[in-house]
Amino acid sequence: MPRTDNHPSPPVEFSRPIEVSRLKGTVGQDFAIKPDAQETANLTALFKASKLSKVQFNGTIRPFGNSEWELDGQLGATIVQPCVVTLAPVTTRIDTKVHRLFVREIQLPDEVEIAPDDDVDLELLGSTIDLGIIATEELALSIPEYPRADGAELARVYDTATDDAGQIRPFDALKPLRDRLSDS
Repeated sequence: MPRTDNHPSPPVEFSRPIEVSRLKGTVGQDFAIKPDAQETANLTALFKASKLSKVQFNGTIRPFGNSEWELDGQLGATIVQPCVVTLAPVTTRIDTKVHRLFVREIQLPDEVEIAPDDDVDLELLGSTIDLGIIATEELALSIPEYPRADGAELARVYDTATDDAGQIRPFDALKPLRDRLSDS
């Protein structure tokens, strides 16, 4: 249905919505999704990758509590990105577990304590659960931010000085500039 307001919907690169009303109330529903060729091209462009392949998202959505849902899944993909140092292609295999709870409302206590090893994401339950968007979000979190080819190292841009204790003093590299500015 087209929107009637002046705010267009953002493009969605990969979408596989499941109507919550169609989920069976007492048993889990298995899923296995893959993007088609156009969706794969859209995701490749979104992630500024050279190539994206073997994207597969499998799992189960099952009831949780009275009217909430739990998703457990496994996401896999292979991505090729340019090395941040050499621009050589860097291939990374991504295999990550996905766990989400879809709840009617989120109530946080006055003092929120988040455990660093807590792998559960809470989401508000709407009329649909979009598996494609979940897969896209998880890929975005799993893709290396600065891929580096084996053996690729950044060249030293400037010399650093060390003090008597062997500690690096990077601002000493600016001393020649300070001396030139003070001479003028």
